[in-house]
Amino acid sequence: MVYNTTAALLRRVGEKDLAWQAADRAMSAAEWADQTLLTAVGAYRLAYVFISRGRPTEAAELAMGAASALERRMRPGTPEELSVYGGLHLAAATAAAAEFDRAAVPRFLRQARRAATRLGGDYNLHGTAFGPTNVAIHTISTSVAIGDARTAVEAGEDLDVGTLPAGLVGRRAQVCLDLARAYTQRRQDAAAVHTLLDAERLAPELIRYHPGTAGVLTELLRREHRRSTPELRPLASRAGAA
Repeated sequence: MVYNTTAALLRRVGEKDLAWQAADRAMSAAEWADQTLLTAVGAYRLAYVFISRGRPTEAAELAMGAASALERRMRPGTPEELSVYGGLHLAAATAAAAEFDRAAVPRFLRQARRAATRLGGDYNLHGTAFGPTNVAIHTISTSVAIGDARTAVEAGEDLDVGTLPAGLVGRRAQVCLDLARAYTQRRQDAAAVHTLLDAERLAPELIRYHPGTAGVLTELLRREHRRSTPELRPLASRAGAA
């Protein structure tokens, strides 16, 4: 469990090699202890590390293999099992989006949505933040990844993250980052900057260290119009992107 937490943190700050080592050790420890659920949690973490390392096919295979193993013991499934099972499908959807597989993304999201309906609310069991809201959040992020900014913006503007557990500040900020990417794709630069500022107020460390933030800020700076986005350059400076 400590390795899983470590892997999540290292991936978030861009330490991909160390994140891989931590996630791999988490899976090894769980397998050695014959803990199917914790093995699935390790697969969930490792799948996202694979995605960050540019290996989405392996990520999807790992996530779906773990989901299948977990499904065989779900009768009908504890909240912990449903959370990890649904989280594995969200990881697979993210991997499919990284491969630009427009057919697979909605299929994995549907499975995750069914698990969220069975779970019946938003929780943070085993660090998955799983529930209906997180399925909606992944709808936004995967839409952005496959270039469907319109769907991402529509889903984001209708989303209420107030149902998420109070401690999930990073998850709330991540919604802002994904929406900022969508607004940037649609060339709605003022909206993108304002959304990034919302993310900074929630979690300034995410703006400073998240690998994807620099790309968004660089694109916004490239076509900067200072009269409509006066906050952009100071924000980019605080984030180390200018």
